[in-house]
Amino acid sequence: MEFHPGRMLGIVLGLVILASIFLLPFGTTNTQTLYGSAGPLISNLGGVQASGTATATFDYILVIAFVLLIIAGLVGLFPLGTGVLGIVGMAMITVAPYAVFPNGPVKLDPGTGFYVIWAASVLSLGASFWHGKRKEAVAGVNVNVSQTMTTGATSQLDVKCPKCGNMNPSGALTCSKCGSDLPKTM
Repeated sequence: MEFHPGRMLGIVLGLVILASIFLLPFGTTNTQTLYGSAGPLISNLGGVQASGTATATFDYILVIAFVLLIIAGLVGLFPLGTGVLGIVGMAMITVAPYAVFPNGPVKLDPGTGFYVIWAASVLSLGASFWHGKRKEAVAGVNVNVSQTMTTGATSQLDVKCPKCGNMNPSGALTCSKCGSDLPKTM
């Protein structure tokens, strides 16, 4: 695994997402962090289901988005995963109030944490494509060159094939023309 600049930026942005979830206010009127909003719901999922209130669907969406954002922050080593999970989680939080309650009791109230997590998620997705300058691998190349010099006369080192009469270089085991075995020379 290579630590290119995009991977390092992904780690930083994953930490930014985690810090924003636990430290920055997620809304403007409700200054709780995302953890402050989703934490009580997670610890009381049975109560949310039993309540049967109209906001139960939104509460479940908030919990799922919270879990996705936590995972997005933890997988910062993989900026593509951080970006995709972060964008999906934030899209759920952004769209849910309008999809579940078009004119209802839950309205989107974005605060600092909301915008920071959106920005970190989008930047992380972009960072996944930043690989920096690639080092070109230098491959070692071995070249063996052999040179044969021929003259009009045959050398004493050449071997004549007993089957086809072709002249073969000294040390050859088989004839280069017909493939038959050559006599051993000394």
